[in-house]
Amino acid sequence: MRTKTRIKAKMRDMADELLKLYAGRKLAEGFTFSKDSNWQREFEDAFEFTETRDQLTAYTRDQARHGKPATHGPAGMRDVGFGKTEVVMRGGFQGLGDGKQVAVLAPTTVLVFQHFETFRRRFQPFPVRVEMFSRFRSPKEIKAALVDLGEGKVDLAIGTHRLLSKDVAFRDLGLVIVDESSASG
Repeated sequence: MRTKTRIKAKMRDMADELLKLYAGRKLAEGFTFSKDSNWQREFEDAFEFTETRDQLTAYTRDQARHGKPATHGPAGMRDVGFGKTEVVMRGGFQGLGDGKQVAVLAPTTVLVFQHFETFRRRFQPFPVRVEMFSRFRSPKEIKAALVDLGEGKVDLAIGTHRLLSKDVAFRDLGLVIVDESSASG
């Protein structure tokens, strides 16, 4: 009986925390992204595949234009491959177009490296600096990239939980993309 009571109390505490979290999000001010630029349309047109219905449905920047923080993403998409990644890259590009920095968090070093290669290749035609923050980089490389990140010289930071460390400072972070998948799936 004590275990059941303790579990109920913990569930109540968790529900209270969730209510506080969502209430805080309702009150928080977000950044309103501007309308599509010519570069945004050029970036979208450079996608080498035909968009699927899921991508077009998931890719709505209206959420990012109403002045409230967005808390969702393309999680419900059924596409396999680069579908979800393309959706978040477009959102990231939108943020970069407004002078904001973008962070991409991934759960594993391997997935960080995959995202780094994909984002770097996709953003290559544009004046965007993409950096990777993971154990695949030497401490010296990380230190130099952190200085540049704080000065706003890094536009897009891709990393593991390393990006959440106390020594990581963004000049003007506008969007955080969290990849909750695993490296194998």
